[in-house]
Amino acid sequence: LAYPVSRLRAAHERLKFHLNKVKQPSYLFSPRTKRGQRDNAALHLDQDQYLTLDLKQFYPSTSEDMVRRWFRDELGMYDDVAGLLTHLCTIDGKVSFGSPLTPVLCTLVHRRMFDQIADICDARGLRYSVWVDDLTISGRFVPGEVLRRIRAVVCAAGLKSHSIRYRSGNRPVFITGIGVVGS
Repeated sequence: LAYPVSRLRAAHERLKFHLNKVKQPSYLFSPRTKRGQRDNAALHLDQDQYLTLDLKQFYPSTSEDMVRRWFRDELGMYDDVAGLLTHLCTIDGKVSFGSPLTPVLCTLVHRRMFDQIADICDARGLRYSVWVDDLTISGRFVPGEVLRRIRAVVCAAGLKSHSIRYRSGNRPVFITGIGVVGS
């Protein structure tokens, strides 16, 4: 954990305030105001099969190069400005685990990956949600090919997935700590 303090904490809070103005997709449930774990679980009510996977070491795997590229390529900043903001947002070559800025920054840095996964799910008529680093996909049937394609997208983004679970039946399915049983 690396908590920013004093003026750096104020800078992180200010950047978080401004980055929260970016319109987020409907599949993203965290970090967003007025959307919680129950809302995330409710999206998946009345489904037959569930696939959950976790992004391994999500924050520590988000490198300063990824952040710099996002500032430069997605926001169109000049290299020196992108470098300065990256220097403010990262520590020891990765995002600051413990900063209030990190959750929103990571969702934006990895937005392209999350959008590609959403496209895979939409093509199959599946429901999809993201809670920090937990991805949940549900539907009548979640084919193995969907998992394979999602893992390829995650790998191409420079991340790894683990804790992969398929669930079905009448037993409760826990989605971000909330039990879901049928409808």
